[in-house]
Amino acid sequence: MFANAYLEKNKKYLNTFTSAPSPDLGIVVIIPCLNETALTESIESLAQCTSPTCDIEVIIAVNSSENASEQVLLQNKKTIEDAQKWITEKQRKNLRFFIIHAPGLQRKEAGVGLARKIAMDAAVARFNYLNKPDGIISSYDADALCDKNYFIEIHSHFTKNPKSPGASIYFEHPLDNDMITEVQKNGIIQYELHLRYLRLAMQYAGLPYAFHTVGSSFCVRAGAYVKQGGMNKFQAGEDFYFLHKIIMLGNFSEINSTRVIPSSRVSDRVPFGTGAAMSKWIDNDETTYLSYCFDAFESIKKLTVLVDSFYKCSFENITEKCNLLPDSLKAYVMQNGIEKAISEAEKNSSTLINFRKRFYVWFDAFRVIKFLNWSHEKYYKKEAIFNASIQYLEKTNAIRNFSEIEELLMYLRELDRKG
Repeated sequence: MFANAYLEKNKKYLNTFTSAPSPDLGIVVIIPCLNETALTESIESLAQCTSPTCDIEVIIAVNSSENASEQVLLQNKKTIEDAQKWITEKQRKNLRFFIIHAPGLQRKEAGVGLARKIAMDAAVARFNYLNKPDGIISSYDADALCDKNYFIEIHSHFTKNPKSPGASIYFEHPLDNDMITEVQKNGIIQYELHLRYLRLAMQYAGLPYAFHTVGSSFCVRAGAYVKQGGMNKFQAGEDFYFLHKIIMLGNFSEINSTRVIPSSRVSDRVPFGTGAAMSKWIDNDETTYLSYCFDAFESIKKLTVLVDSFYKCSFENITEKCNLLPDSLKAYVMQNGIEKAISEAEKNSSTLINFRKRFYVWFDAFRVIKFLNWSHEKYYKKEAIFNASIQYLEKTNAIRNFSEIEELLMYLRELDRKG
């Protein structure tokens, strides 16, 4: 079986179920759940989806830390009771639901990363039983919703793209929810605009990993999950770190023909992400979301266009080329050993394609984000997200007049969905 060694190594939190998976199992949706009041709405959304030609399972990991409050434990208990009642009434043969209760997790490990890992490892075990490394694990959230073609489009996408190890799924935060105040709506518009601007600006800069990394909106093949060591236990940002490991396998893709609708509510469960961004927005009475200025991405592009020319380049010529970079990027890459990184990549590459891959293992998404943060402390000033987005559009000749920031978001959604 393809995952025996991985499951043996990660058996500490491994959960298995008494019933065997269907031979036709093709998709397992995983849902981390902590102190959640909207789980039944989330799984009802999945149940309303049109069925594909494969069977589906949904694994929910209701989790809590060893130091969780009594209120959290009581809510988790109610969540499980409500979900079990819902499952009893609505589960069907080709769409089965399982609940993992994982209380008392060690404080230093407990968090969304470990919860997602518990559920994903259980999904791997299901596919391992069938020896299906191509089985699809879809990551979702306990307060998310989705379009009715969610399963159909996921199944179709991976059938048409057999070499793709994983994919991001198009998402939109809800803006017309009666529960959202005007202040929250303004905040979520600007936060989502930042996410879309960041992805499009990275794409403009020529970076090969310009994909969204949203925990509720991605899929991965079980074999790729195992190959890259599985989900991490980070208490926040687990999706970013995990997905960039999958992206580095190559052939990562996008599913833009369906939609996940993540919650836009305030949350204190993780230190960053949508909920945390909304919490900070409300607590600090913010009115303007600041993002990275577009000049920083222009600088990055000046490096990416040079990458192929570094292949079989002498050490002296590497230094000479790097000296032509903008001051901000030149200072950063020289401090981080770009000359040595290029020389080692060239030494271990027999082709330009291999060299390029090795270069971007060094100049990966983590290093780019570090550059953006570092350079905005020393060289640039952050821009209001509306202005930064307009700068991007002007540079790509996609500009038109926008009277409101919501209209701008709708346009960037349109650009983003086109891939």
